[in-house]
Amino acid sequence: MPDIWKRDVDDLLMSPLAVNTDDMIVVTMPPLEFRYFDALPKKIMVQNNGLTVTLNGLWADDRQPCIAGANLDDKYNFSHLHFHWTDVDGDNVINEHIVNGRG
Repeated sequence: MPDIWKRDVDDLLMSPLAVNTDDMIVVTMPPLEFRYFDALPKKIMVQNNGLTVTLNGLWADDRQPCIAGANLDDKYNFSHLHFHWTDVDGDNVINEHIVNGRG
């Protein structure tokens, strides 16, 4: 329900998410379209700050990876991808998002 989400949530507060599947509503909509995710970037930058690794890419203007469809008002361009580090045995896992009270 993107129309309600953007009305009720400030842009800076859209993450992390706490999802309770008992509260979910099934909605039928057109498929989400993934465009140009097979396009190789002209340049890629990788930054490791010890806690996360961030990948930023630079694509040709007409090949910028994006998503569209699924009742979205516009297309949304890929910005970056980041990974969080955790310890080897997984005891110190930090998640941004929670589903049914579990991260």
